[in-house]
Amino acid sequence: NHYQSVEQLLEATSIWTIDSAVRAIDRSLRGVEGPALRFGTGVRLFLAAAEANPVWCLFIARVWKLGPLEVPRRDVRDGLKRGEFHVPTLEVAMDVVLGGLREALFRIGSGQAPRGYRDRVVETCLQTLGASPDLVARVLARDLPPPGQPQNGASHG
Repeated sequence: NHYQSVEQLLEATSIWTIDSAVRAIDRSLRGVEGPALRFGTGVRLFLAAAEANPVWCLFIARVWKLGPLEVPRRDVRDGLKRGEFHVPTLEVAMDVVLGGLREALFRIGSGQAPRGYRDRVVETCLQTLGASPDLVARVLARDLPPPGQPQNGASHG
């Protein structure tokens, strides 16, 4: 009764679902210092959730209606200000990264992602944003916290 069409319902569900995931990831990243490290670890957590739930993953990829994505936008904007990222504009950065993530969701959800795919996607996203090789390596070396749990700063490598 709240929506005029199935399409509107699916769009609202997609926005709500992605926003819920982003909020849980943001809670997991408490204590992670630096916008590029937060952004990269957040993308790793998002793709880990996609791997763990292929039905959710394919739903998100197919409907792909995004809300404001304030948290990742903040981290990319702050990464640009701090010189951790090097791209022409925030809009270009978000469009390129989000387009790549959508395609990655299709591959993950369809079961066609090879071993190590998640981290290769994150690595490529960070390289696209102009992150240094050292920063990319630090993102990939971090242990992932459980969704919604604060990060204690532990890493491995």
